[in-house]
Amino acid sequence: MPLRNRSGTVLLRAAFLGALLMIFALALTPLGPVPDLVPSQDKLGHLATFFGLSLLGFAAWPGRTPSVALALLAYGALIEAGQAATGYRHAESLDWIADALGVATALAVRAFWLVRRRPHRFGANDHLG
Repeated sequence: MPLRNRSGTVLLRAAFLGALLMIFALALTPLGPVPDLVPSQDKLGHLATFFGLSLLGFAAWPGRTPSVALALLAYGALIEAGQAATGYRHAESLDWIADALGVATALAVRAFWLVRRRPHRFGANDHLG
């Protein structure tokens, strides 16, 4: 593996692990009242966060997409369990579902991207349209 690719992979993995730690810490931090600017903004935040984490994880470990996706689902459950263990946060199954939707959306985007970048192979009968 060329040095540039290796250092890029190390940076992606460090960014991914740093993001996991930061999000976990924020998830267990006591919150004051948060105004709802958009309906279901909490769930949209979960979806967006796990979408971003997924894309970062897929880039950091390109050959391990299913493992990254499953690990993020477990991570989401761990966050909810951690929140349930605090006296000031609470766990919600809908939060975990929003996390899972973020991971699923990232998987769909990745699959679409892989199909689009694959070179088209013309068959013998493609001209028949």
